Amino acid sequence: MNDVKELGANGQVRVFEFTRPTNDRAVLQPLFFPDDASIDALYMRYLTGYAEISDGVLRLQENDKVSFNSYFNSFYESYWYALAGLNNLYLEIECTGSVIVEVFRDTKDYGCHRIAFCRIDAEASAVRRLALPAPRFGTRGRIFVDITALKQSSVRDIRFTTDEKPKCEPRLSIGICTFNREKFLLRNLRSLLEDARLGEGLAKIVIVNQGSSFSTPELVELVANTDRVLLIEQGNLGGCGGFTRSMHEALQHEDVTHHVLMDDDVVIDARVLRNLVALLSFTGDSKVIGGHMLDLLRPHFLYEAGAIVRSNTRLKSLHHNIDLRPVDALIPFNKYQEVDYNAWWFCAIPTEQIRQAQLPAPIFIRGDDMEYGIRLQELGVKTVAMPGIAVWHEPFYVKVGGWQVYYDLRNRLIMASAYPQRFKHESPIDLLHWMLNAAASHDYLTCELLVRATHDFLAGPDLFARGANEIHAEIVVLAKELAQPSVSESELPPAPTKLRRMPKSNVGLALLVAWRILQNLLAVKTGDAKLLLDHEANLSNIGAHAYVKTNGVGSYRLLYVPDRRRILHAVRQAFGACWAYVRNCDTAAKAWREAIPGFRTTQFWRSVFESDAAKRNAVVAQTAK
Repeated sequence: MNDVKELGANGQVRVFEFTRPTNDRAVLQPLFFPDDASIDALYMRYLTGYAEISDGVLRLQENDKVSFNSYFNSFYESYWYALAGLNNLYLEIECTGSVIVEVFRDTKDYGCHRIAFCRIDAEASAVRRLALPAPRFGTRGRIFVDITALKQSSVRDIRFTTDEKPKCEPRLSIGICTFNREKFLLRNLRSLLEDARLGEGLAKIVIVNQGSSFSTPELVELVANTDRVLLIEQGNLGGCGGFTRSMHEALQHEDVTHHVLMDDDVVIDARVLRNLVALLSFTGDSKVIGGHMLDLLRPHFLYEAGAIVRSNTRLKSLHHNIDLRPVDALIPFNKYQEVDYNAWWFCAIPTEQIRQAQLPAPIFIRGDDMEYGIRLQELGVKTVAMPGIAVWHEPFYVKVGGWQVYYDLRNRLIMASAYPQRFKHESPIDLLHWMLNAAASHDYLTCELLVRATHDFLAGPDLFARGANEIHAEIVVLAKELAQPSVSESELPPAPTKLRRMPKSNVGLALLVAWRILQNLLAVKTGDAKLLLDHEANLSNIGAHAYVKTNGVGSYRLLYVPDRRRILHAVRQAFGACWAYVRNCDTAAKAWREAIPGFRTTQFWRSVFESDAAKRNAVVAQTAK
């Protein structure tokens, strides 16, 4: 006998008839059992007893209780309702034994409360369905499930479903831009291609290789033996050139409805793609769906869930550095939220919207995803960073400074020029402060890169006539020439006994920068270095002494040494660049604004790809001689 029983508020048990789910019900989200014990808190919580997962089945002993109140297995109802307008929601569970199923809704304004509660007794495995009521009061939020075993039981499947009809049948292409990261790429390709349940949802994987030809035998064989992978080899056109090529290729496949841009060095649970396909089947081509970034070094931590672009083009990461293990960590996702853009570590863009918005602007590295997200937003296409869809990526705090500083500033200035109705340029005072602050901190590389970025912006769109590769090669050379030397762990100096706070007023900050520069000019001391963590390495703690900067995980240990000649050069360069910026910013901005639309066209990018192919062929021909 198989019964589904609802426990009423008065303690009575009401047995009600259930109908078996039919094929016309759409699966919105299956609950995933963890396959790695080190991160099981992201999928499931063990409340009492000990549950075991074997052969894809959750096995429970008497009185065991588990909760799916977790990041990956919560059903983010407010997001689904805002994106798809779903009203009819069901929970389906396939189990044997005797279990109590409790379903909770957690909302931003009304807290957490139980919305359904039933007992299932089943001698043989079968699927049961429980209708989930819409909120009578308050708003939609986040739904999760708890299961308690009354005797030895097994749970094979749990899923949220609906009897409402999907809007479309999504067909995904995935674009991966790669540069000498074969280990990551091989692992992700295997994960994606081996997930049979993706089925027809994954049409094509476009790999744009901008590094050396693949040398890993397993990777070469995998790519060669499947027609679902398209491999394109081209020169290093940066992340923008690689992702744009994948978008260009995706548009050639008429059956592809959405193109997913994904970094080559992420770690992904391929099952989230099933949830993405289900979501897109109800949203159609009206929204961009982005994935969250989890911290690869601290896998329980959320690093970023989309970002907001402020009026000065500086970024504000949303939900940064959240430990997802505490039960209240998911409260920020109880309420639907849109973002200005989602970085391209994982981002699904409707191909129809790509056709309307055209292709990314060729700003080579850093900022291409931000500019494209803003462009789509200006066209009325919103971006949503969807909770529960995520990848693990190396956190940005692992590295410090480097040539990225150049692109961060230059490309933000270009973007402010392209959208004057929305953004303003950085003020000359702020630019001067950043440059002089870097010089006073003995970080002559950062100062030089900021100066170079300012001058290259002022050069206008003619800058790109030189070619992105040539510009990047010069920046890399500059970064190597001025790079800070590394220090071994055994050579680390002692930390200071006392740390000072930075002044809060702008006047105080300006006076501190001026004083530190004067100190460096008059009293340079290369000995008695100090050890400072990254958040401690500010001008209050940096004087005319050398110091070593590191971070909490010790991924770098860089020595910064004062140099009177370099600081004089840096100060002169900084004032010169800012004066040029005052005089020529408006002229450069107008030139960029007029030229940017021409850089977005298919014709422009086709010429870039053809030119690159010609250069590569010439090199091959020359080598053959």
